[in-house]
Amino acid sequence: MSQHMGSDLDDFLAEDGLLEASEAESLKRVIAWRLLGTQAMGQRDCTREPMPGSLMVPLKANVSPTE
Repeated sequence: MSQHMGSDLDDFLAEDGLLEASEAESLKRVIAWRLLGTQAMGQRDCTREPMPGSLMVPLKANVSPTE
């Protein structure tokens, strides 16, 4: 095993009591990023269908009721 191997980031944050707060902040940022992307698509007259080569990953909660 390498001398640089250790616990992962989740373990480190949990030890310092920061795991839950960092996960919540990450989720907020992903939701905001997705909302801004959806608004930008509307401004550019795009559809909700993924564009080829797009890096956007669909969220399970981002399913329209008509699907």
